[in-house]
Amino acid sequence: MPLHVIWTAPLTDVFWLSLPALLLYVAHRFAPSRVTYAGAAGVLIGLAILPLALLVTTMHKAVVILLGLGMGLQASRMIARNAGGFSRLVSRTAVPLVLLAVLACGFVVGIPTYQEHRALSALPEAAPEKPNVLLIIWDTVRERNLSLYGYSRPTTPFLERFAASGARFDMAIATAPWTLPSHGSMFTGRRPTELSARLNTPLDRTYPVIAEVFSGAGYTTGGFAANMSYCSRDHGLGRGFIHYEDYRLSIGGMINSSRLGQVLLKSSAVRSILGFYDLAGRKNAVQVNRGLLRWIDRRQGRPFFAFLNYFDAHQPYIPPQPFHTRFTFDSTVGYHPRTVDANFDELTPEEIHWSMGEYDASIAYQDSAVAELIAELDRRGLLNNTIIVIGSDHGEHFGEHRRISHGNSLYRHLLQVPLLIRYPDKVPPGIRIGAPVSLADLPQTLFHLAGLENQAGFPGASLQRFWGTTKLPGEEVVVSEMPTQPSVKGAHSLIANGYHYIRWFERSPELYRLADDPDEVSNLAGKAEFSDIMSRFGVVERSLYPEQPAEANRRPPERP
Repeated sequence: MPLHVIWTAPLTDVFWLSLPALLLYVAHRFAPSRVTYAGAAGVLIGLAILPLALLVTTMHKAVVILLGLGMGLQASRMIARNAGGFSRLVSRTAVPLVLLAVLACGFVVGIPTYQEHRALSALPEAAPEKPNVLLIIWDTVRERNLSLYGYSRPTTPFLERFAASGARFDMAIATAPWTLPSHGSMFTGRRPTELSARLNTPLDRTYPVIAEVFSGAGYTTGGFAANMSYCSRDHGLGRGFIHYEDYRLSIGGMINSSRLGQVLLKSSAVRSILGFYDLAGRKNAVQVNRGLLRWIDRRQGRPFFAFLNYFDAHQPYIPPQPFHTRFTFDSTVGYHPRTVDANFDELTPEEIHWSMGEYDASIAYQDSAVAELIAELDRRGLLNNTIIVIGSDHGEHFGEHRRISHGNSLYRHLLQVPLLIRYPDKVPPGIRIGAPVSLADLPQTLFHLAGLENQAGFPGASLQRFWGTTKLPGEEVVVSEMPTQPSVKGAHSLIANGYHYIRWFERSPELYRLADDPDEVSNLAGKAEFSDIMSRFGVVERSLYPEQPAEANRRPPERP
């Protein structure tokens, strides 16, 4: 939850209690003998108990209601015995409570603003010729659904034009199949199992992050994230950013700050009645862009490093019009809320087919949002002096290998993502790189292009090796991992020499040929003619994981 919850939650609870309070007031005025002051107060107290009791998530909702009724009844009896004392208590505490909420609001809004001002004043001077850096991550976008890479639907017409002005990577590999460890690797250059980032653990301060390096070089740094599940400041991704925008104040976000609001918005019946299936308070790509542009316009002439996280192609897929119906096959098919959390066996082929259409439409919407952003940078005269990287943190399953969503395999559907780099001064236009590359190389790439080299705290190598004069090394191994608790390292993917080796927890290793098996349906691991390749991958595996846990100790993680 955002820190704003300390004032938005009570404000939201007061708001939803206002309607029954008004009804009770009117009823009391017309029938004071039937609707007594004590009885009305007891009803409101019982209703006010509900958001607190609902914080105990293991308690059955019927028990919560019973608890509220019981406490309301007891409160009504106590007030009836001393109505005057209760009235005085209300009158004496109302104003201080309102002032406390106002003070909390001022604290939450004012302290970050003050800290940002102090950090800006403490920045060292940056060389005026330094380029700006813009890192745009499309959350949950797999490479195969982009027309840029040959997909049949025109999902990315702008990226197709944009790619002609820079480098396009045809086999960029994410380091993890879900958000937090993948972003952690892009920020630190480290493998996911080296990092603290887990389902319930944020990225810690063990390793430096790219924003800290750019801040140290005099850059003003800003982060603009739409994924509040794993990209908020609280998840450790805001470190090094002087300015970081995650949660936004909105009606949906305020309703979601109340526990009662959360429960109601998660109810399929309530969603159906309201016709609302989106995540409460979710920012779309255009809103993320607006935050960036407002920040750029007040940067005081300094070069900037900015990170954007788009979340529109993440479940639930709800693109705005005109994109919403762009790839619809059956206009009679409505939204299916259960596709968000359902397993493969629970869904029909029609539902999966429909979901992919909305997923593609969400990608097309993000493509148009990037086009608008690039046009705005050009209008401000910043485009050609800005290093622009567009990529994704992981992909998505749509029934492949009997899987839905992400974080549940290490197949290419979740690992192979788009990656484009544009910087006219150092990146040749129209170049295509077919070799597998890791997103963990992004830190060193950005440092090299921006002229901030020799960052010894970051492993990896600059991707400029594919178009520069540096001689390419021999066979490179691209590593992806599924981190769980630090002691378990049983799920990993190795890509090298045209093959993809997967070991997924307790299962036997799998081997797929990259060139002719994009869906990875033909497992070559058990065939004798590939025993030498399996042995070579085994050597690499043992060098990376010398203390591999026993097979019995490997277990798949909870789905993020």
